[in-house]
Amino acid sequence: MVSFAVAVVVAAVVALAAAPVQVQAWGPVAHAVFNCLALYPDLDVADCVAGNSPLPAYGVLAASSDLPDAFGFGAFNVGTQPDGLCLNLTYVHDPVFGGNMITKVAGSRAFDPTKPLDPKEAMARGFLGHIVGDLVGFHPGGGILCTAQAGGCTRDTVLYMPLWGYMAALDAALWVQYGLTGLAVVGADMASFGAFDFLASSSQTQGGGFAPFSSAEAETCATFWSNNAAYVAHRATYISSSELAYDALSEELAWFLPNQTAAATHAATRRHPVSKRHNAGNNNNAKTSAKNTNNNTPQQRESRGWEPWLAAQTKCAVAAIQLMTSTLVHTAPAAAWSAVAAFVQQQYDAGACTA
Repeated sequence: MVSFAVAVVVAAVVALAAAPVQVQAWGPVAHAVFNCLALYPDLDVADCVAGNSPLPAYGVLAASSDLPDAFGFGAFNVGTQPDGLCLNLTYVHDPVFGGNMITKVAGSRAFDPTKPLDPKEAMARGFLGHIVGDLVGFHPGGGILCTAQAGGCTRDTVLYMPLWGYMAALDAALWVQYGLTGLAVVGADMASFGAFDFLASSSQTQGGGFAPFSSAEAETCATFWSNNAAYVAHRATYISSSELAYDALSEELAWFLPNQTAAATHAATRRHPVSKRHNAGNNNNAKTSAKNTNNNTPQQRESRGWEPWLAAQTKCAVAAIQLMTSTLVHTAPAAAWSAVAAFVQQQYDAGACTA
């Protein structure tokens, strides 16, 4: 079993195309939720996100779901110690890089959600699923992250400080909706299964504009990023325990939404879901049988305005990750990415990704 730093409710531990990619951000919770729902729909999402199941290699899938941002935001580290600085490896935040890692470790073998993943494969799948999720969230056709409050979805105009506030708010909402109890985060402990050696090896054999980096450089970025992921888990844990905090969160999300103002949802009925949160085995999706229950459907309650939009984005991201997973078995990464991008566009055109 691989050991990971995990944030828990009782004692939280602080933890797009092959051409130039817009490095923006869903939060670590959102990326983990999307990957867990997409790859393990019959596994309780809270167990998957917290790293309590052997199927997604315990915490490897969830932790690796935010690994591309550890590389993509390395330049944001303003520390002064040379041995603690993360390089700007933005170019690694790329679907071809992630797809090549899966091909390297899994070949043409189809993904089987009933069998425990090798940690390296779990890492590669979490990595690639992250980038697919970004394609949905930052889509100009109505991606929920394209908020004017954070500069929209244009690379040259995005404002990262407000975007991170928005991202953390969305993560807290998902934390409450899915009854999460912990989050496995990226960090130095990933070295236990050779994660950083595998990443470095992948960078050295890919070519195609992916400049090689060392295992130590990859580990530095992951360690740097773990503090950011842990903060998000800490914040979400607090909000899940406070009715006032959740009501404030709801107002904040309404204010951030693209093409929507707080005034539009201010009159919505306020109902704090913490005390009414669904239990495992109740209110599950249609696929769940009495023998195999999970916690993968958000609690049903009166809409707060932003909730239908977030639910639609989640379903769209999950479907896109599932398509990428199946297409990659018989298609090269670049072509598989093109197919997924076309699928996402079709979903937006049909209104399936927006409320």
